[in-house]
Amino acid sequence: MKGASKIVTAIGVLSFAGAVVLMTALILPADTGQPEFTTLAIGERGSGLGREGNVERVERTIHNEKEWADFWQEHTSLLLRSPRPVVDFNTEEVLAVAAPYSSYGTQLIIVRVERKESEIEVEVWERNPLDERMLLPAIAVTPFHFVKIRRSTLPVRYSWTLVR
Repeated sequence: MKGASKIVTAIGVLSFAGAVVLMTALILPADTGQPEFTTLAIGERGSGLGREGNVERVERTIHNEKEWADFWQEHTSLLLRSPRPVVDFNTEEVLAVAAPYSSYGTQLIIVRVERKESEIEVEVWERNPLDERMLLPAIAVTPFHFVKIRRSTLPVRYSWTLVR
């Protein structure tokens, strides 16, 4: 679908006095041909990232199965304890981003991975599609996006853009 925009739908569950399912859409840039990455997992989990109180963004390149197993165990919630996606670390590596927020609905999505001569550039969009006037209870959430790319020895540089 070259030249057209793609729409990605993220589904989240917010629970207070019952479960409410919210669906939001994020319009991504137009397809430019062969994708540079494949999504392994995308979503949002509650109660911080891995350890309680983590307030740092995560930008991680994972090069082997042990790192991937440890990272998956630490950074996925009990609700997301699905089998770890398979990655062939002989030819692939994992890029992972996550960041804690105090409001439900924030999305993190890797929209571009581009190989340059001296580095790999990763563009990450941060977006909270909920109306800022909505009153929702404060809840610690951590949206995340994990992708795999062809293995490389180049350094990875992440750039983050707030999208309204």
